[in-house]
Amino acid sequence: MDWRIPVFADIKELSELPDYEMAELVLFDYLPENLTYPQIQPHLFDRVQEWLNLQIYRC
Repeated sequence: MDWRIPVFADIKELSELPDYEMAELVLFDYLPENLTYPQIQPHLFDRVQEWLNLQIYRC
C-alpha cells in the first residue's frame, strides 16, 4: 500500500526512524512535480504558504 499525504511541520530535529515507521522520508522546500493528487495538492500547498506568510507578518 502506498500512502502519500502532504504534511506541514515545524521540525526542530531529525533522527533515525524505526524500521516499522515509513519506507521513505523526503523533505522539500518546494512543491515536487510528481504529485500523487495534482488536482488538490497545489491548492493545499498555497494555503500553507499563505498561512506561513501571515505568521511572519504577525511577529
